[in-house]
Amino acid sequence: HHHHHHKAGEAQDLAEGWRAFLEALKPTLRAFVREARPHLEGKTLVLRFPESKAFHHKKAEEQKAHLLPLARAQFGVEELAFVLEKKSLSGASPPPPTKPVPPREAPPPVAAPPPEPEPPLEDPPWEAEEGEDPSEELRRLARLLGGRLLWVRKPKAPEAEEPVSEDGIGGNGIMPP
Repeated sequence: HHHHHHKAGEAQDLAEGWRAFLEALKPTLRAFVREARPHLEGKTLVLRFPESKAFHHKKAEEQKAHLLPLARAQFGVEELAFVLEKKSLSGASPPPPTKPVPPREAPPPVAAPPPEPEPPLEDPPWEAEEGEDPSEELRRLARLLGGRLLWVRKPKAPEAEEPVSEDGIGGNGIMPP
C-alpha cells in the first residue's frame, strides 16, 4: 500500500478510515458527523459540511472534544476542523430553505358578520322588581358589594368582630353597618 501521489488511493484510505471513524461514534453523534465530507489537510482532519447542514455542523463542532481523540486515533491527525461551506457567491444562490413561521396572531376573520346590535333595555334580561329602574338596581348592588368589600379588609385581629375604623378605610367616612 505505497501511495506516492495516488490521490485516489489516499481518498480510498480516507473513506475506509471515515467509515470506521463513524462506526466508533455514538449513533446520535454519528447522525451529525456523517453529513460531513472528510478532508485531510496536513495534520488536520477537515470536516466540510454543506451549507444546508448548518445545524449538523454546529452540533458536530459542539462535540469536538469527543471527536478529536477518535480522529487522532483513526487518522493520525492532531487537529480537527469543522467547515461550513458557503455556496460560491457567483450566481445568486437561493438562501437555504427555511420553514415559514406562521404569524402568532391569526389575522382577523374578514367575513364575520357585524355583531348583533344590543337589544334595547326596555326588557331587562333579569327580573327587575316592580317599579324599580334596572340601573338603580345595579347601583344598589354595587353599593352592597362595595360595602361588603370594606369588611374584607379588616385587620386579621383576634377580635375580628370590630368594625373597621375610619382610618383603616382611608378616611372617606364610609362605616360598615
